[in-house]
Order: sequence, then C-alpha cells, then structure tokens
Amino acid sequence: MTGIEVTAVVANTSFTGSLAQGLLSGASGAATASIITRGDLTASTGAGPDPWNKTTAMTIWVDDHAANAKDGSKYQVGLRLTSTLAQSFWYPITGTHVTQYLGRTLVFGCWVNYKVRSGSGTYRPFITTSLGTTYGTAISATGWTWVEVSATIGTTATTISPGIEFNGAVADVLY
Repeated sequence: MTGIEVTAVVANTSFTGSLAQGLLSGASGAATASIITRGDLTASTGAGPDPWNKTTAMTIWVDDHAANAKDGSKYQVGLRLTSTLAQSFWYPITGTHVTQYLGRTLVFGCWVNYKVRSGSGTYRPFITTSLGTTYGTAISATGWTWVEVSATIGTTATTISPGIEFNGAVADVLY
C-alpha cells in the first residue's frame, strides 16, 4: 500500500489511515505494514537507524541538541556504551551492491565527538569484508575529530561493512 497517511493509532492493535487525495477507499481488512524506525533505542537488538547496525547492547538515540551538534549538522546519532568490551556501529553493504566495490579502494570517514569519557576510551574507523578487517588509527581525543580508513576490497568479497569501533567505559557517550 502506498499513499496512506496514518490518522489514528490503537497501540499494539490497529491504525487508521486515509488515502491520498483522489484515490478511492476500499474495504477495511488486515494488512502488513513495515514501519521505518530510528533504530533500537532500548539496547535490546542490533538495529540502528535504517540500515545501520550496532552492537546489540549499545544504546543509541537521535539527537538534535545544538550543544551536541557538529557545525552545520541538525541531527546526530548519540551512542552510549554499555560495556567495557568493544562496541561497534556500522553500515552493511550486501547483495548486488557489493560488486561495485570489488577490486577498488573504499574510503570511509566520519566526524566523532567523544563527549563523556571516563578513563582512557578510544574509537577507530574500520572496513570489514567477508575476507577480513582493516582498522584506522585509534583516537582518544574528545571534541569533534575527523577519522577515516581506506581498504582495497578483495575481488571475492561477499559483504562490506564500514563503521566505527568504540572501546571505553560503561556510560561513555559519543556522537
């Protein structure tokens, strides 16, 4: 179904929608809806903002507070560590999309702000493929820092996932 605006919701039961102007309504009945989410905010799954993934226990949220924003940014993803073990946030590239990178050099970079750091936490970018992982330099700086890594993607790779790995204390916060 396309062109439907949700006009009412009954929690865990149903929703009511109206069709876009000019379309005729049909009979009511059961349907399957795929809800687009902002990711798992409760640290119970590995879902990040579509289609990103994260370490299951990591807590994430969408943040729009100006004090946490990089210059020119409206929204950023907040990440709270829940373990002293390495935790990651990555973008999966699979299926037919992988072929465009085979045999080529892929560069992944992003801004990171280690906002709340208890101890000697670090973060580093990575590119993982089905053939192995290439890591960038581990950074311990607080404040906004640009990080990047590059890797030549093997011609037989079947998956590619650029991302960031975090190593810190429980409750450390990064953007």
